Amino acid sequence: GIESIFNAKFYLFCFDNQIRLIDFLGVRCQHPTLGGFGGGPQQLPHLAASFGAVMALLTIGTKEAYECINREKFYQFLKRMKQPDGSFNIHDDGETDIRAVYCGFAAAHVLNILDKRVADDATAQWLKECQTYQDKGQQHNTTRIGGFSQEPYDEAHGGYAYCGASALLIMNRPEMINLDTLAVLFRDYSKYI
Repeated sequence: GIESIFNAKFYLFCFDNQIRLIDFLGVRCQHPTLGGFGGGPQQLPHLAASFGAVMALLTIGTKEAYECINREKFYQFLKRMKQPDGSFNIHDDGETDIRAVYCGFAAAHVLNILDKRVADDATAQWLKECQTYQDKGQQHNTTRIGGFSQEPYDEAHGGYAYCGASALLIMNRPEMINLDTLAVLFRDYSKYI
């Protein structure tokens, strides 16, 4: 609860802890040649781990924390994860997932390196196709319920809705979100909350 938040803020804003965190994330978890961040020292880069590392370093808020992020290598890593259909792998030879798009785009956006070569029409279309049909036993039924899935025509989940809608908003492509069906979904399922 509140105590955990206070302890985390206290930890982050102690100078010695900032230096240790910058060293841990920026030196030991950031891949020196492939770009991006792994989930731990000497691990291969992963878009979700990269998102977490970038946000943690920016939360520190110092020049040293910002400058330890190799933005050029991260951009190369992000480009390498992009697939011809507009989707993104979460890591080299990894699964394609809507979370990979969000994690990569959110980190690239705050680092001011997201551009149209990465965030292009193919990715916007792929994200739109992830706003899924719920098929009720028939694959690709024409009834859209509005949620987002991890990939086109899969089952929708709430976290994927956040990732899909947020990625499209980061791309400045809100017109690709079918708000009518998304609103129906939230209306129909709000009774369970």
